[in-house]
Amino acid sequence: MVCLDVANKISHPNIGIYFRKSMNKFLSKNLSIDLVRMSSMSTSASLNRQIILLLSSLGIKDDIFLSMQNKMLHQIDNLTGPSDDACNALRELNEFGGNGWNEFLIKYLEKFQIYKEPFVQQMLLNYQAFLVKELRTKSRIFVKQSCCLLGVIDETRTLRYGQVFIQINKNDQLTDSTDILQGPIIVTRNPCFHPGDIRRLEAVDVLSLHGLINVIVFPIDGPRPHPEEMSGGDLDGDIFWISNDPQLIFQTNEEPFDYHDQAVEAEKEAQMNMDKQLTINDVCHFFAEYIEADNLGIVANTHMAFADQLNDGCKSEQCLKLARMHSVAVDFAKNGVSAPRLTSDLRPRIYPHYMEKNDKPQYHSTTVLGQLFDQVESYKICLNEDLNKQISETSSFPYIKLIVDESNHYIKEADLTKAAYDRELKRIMRQYGIKSEAEVLSGYILKFTTKAYAKQAKLFELRSEISHAVKTIREKYLRLFWEEFYQITKDDENTNQENDMVIWKEVAKHLKWKNQLDLLEFYRNNVNRNEVYKKASAWFLVTYKSWIQLIKQTKQKARKLKNINNNQQQQHFRGLFSFAWLVYPVIFQIFDEQNNLVKEEKRKQSKNKKQQQKK
Repeated sequence: MVCLDVANKISHPNIGIYFRKSMNKFLSKNLSIDLVRMSSMSTSASLNRQIILLLSSLGIKDDIFLSMQNKMLHQIDNLTGPSDDACNALRELNEFGGNGWNEFLIKYLEKFQIYKEPFVQQMLLNYQAFLVKELRTKSRIFVKQSCCLLGVIDETRTLRYGQVFIQINKNDQLTDSTDILQGPIIVTRNPCFHPGDIRRLEAVDVLSLHGLINVIVFPIDGPRPHPEEMSGGDLDGDIFWISNDPQLIFQTNEEPFDYHDQAVEAEKEAQMNMDKQLTINDVCHFFAEYIEADNLGIVANTHMAFADQLNDGCKSEQCLKLARMHSVAVDFAKNGVSAPRLTSDLRPRIYPHYMEKNDKPQYHSTTVLGQLFDQVESYKICLNEDLNKQISETSSFPYIKLIVDESNHYIKEADLTKAAYDRELKRIMRQYGIKSEAEVLSGYILKFTTKAYAKQAKLFELRSEISHAVKTIREKYLRLFWEEFYQITKDDENTNQENDMVIWKEVAKHLKWKNQLDLLEFYRNNVNRNEVYKKASAWFLVTYKSWIQLIKQTKQKARKLKNINNNQQQQHFRGLFSFAWLVYPVIFQIFDEQNNLVKEEKRKQSKNKKQQQKK
């Protein structure tokens, strides 16, 4: 973990970064530094079943969680309501999520208001279904006054034990505007299994730490490091869950669980292997042992089942054993100390109904988790809308306003490009068994139908892998769209000065999905804006031509279509829509300019009419 030197410990002008001896893990000639991740803007976080279970054991009333979930269900309803309500819901739930598509949806709804086309409709419905699934299976309840931050240490030694410093920036761009939290907060680290893993701390303002943004700063002094009190964490890249919501702040901390023994055991193991010459066989053996010992999910589920049904809940003997076992297992890949096997006394014979263990004996739980499950269980989202209804709801969209004159010059090329784009996207969908375009684009995947991934335990890593593949495709075709417009040399018309030359490689470095128009404006003297509009319009037309044709057929042959059953209707259209929205800033600009032309024409007609009336 590398942090800004707010304590001014680096005094030599030729030293830019300082490493402690403990950070020197092994000798190497390679002196380069790779970034795994960096502190970024603070996005609101969510509760989960483990945190809810522990907060409940610390005295937080069930009604608070039920009320918070009910509010979230109302927000989920709003996603497919009026445009203003949908925009507010997207902003509150996760404005920058969905691989950037949530932000696109907000801009789309602000632009087109009541008009919706099939792609946006499916994206909103899919997001609804995903959020409901997360509530039902994990109790992921959105908490507005919360965030997840990297942890760092207070090198200035200003903070006292029990205090932390948190300065957050809630914008997508780092600015001078920040919020410094002050007052009681709760902090934990996922996964958490013991009531002592959640700490009530005091957030304070420390002037000397103002240089640290979007991190939680812990004190260097005290009987125990606060991160270690939370599931045996450390400050080597751990993410901490933080909330200052008054409803969730309990009165008194539980004694933190002692994770010291496993750390000592890990240190002994490391000392024993210090002088051992490792070979590739040792690596293979360790990898096989890791796969065999990877029982994190089983331990977590067992802990939840016992915590729900035993009188002492999380504080029961079984749960304490399982908490220690999970802490050992989670660090196995790092220190090589494996957790013991689950014995018969640590295997529940019956499970609460909300865990949905349909192959095991179940009982109806009345705990807070059982109540939350029951509250959301009846909430259903229908993703397979009747085609007639979908056509009816999207027929009023102003498709024609997005088609500009002479866009047909780019149609043939656009057809070929879209076909290639669709093939690449469908390949990912087939590989992972993802049913819809909305799922693969947003990362809000409801179900993996391919056997190889259907029972994948590490869904976060899998979703990240898919999102990376999809973003790579998006960037590839974004460059395919723009490259021809920035291939300008000094021999081109109106470009006589060497300073006017545009080098595509330089433009490509800065080209992003959101900043396409910014770059176009920056190079406005070198790029033919009208040609850009024609090409973008062609991309839109080849994407929607089949759908527009289907709308026309429906209007012309309404009676005939009514006699076709829904399954047959679904075969009429299986196309993908996202290709057009790869250049959405340009599409939006076309819409605005077309609207302005219409308004100007109406203004002229009104003016002429008044002049005629005066005559």
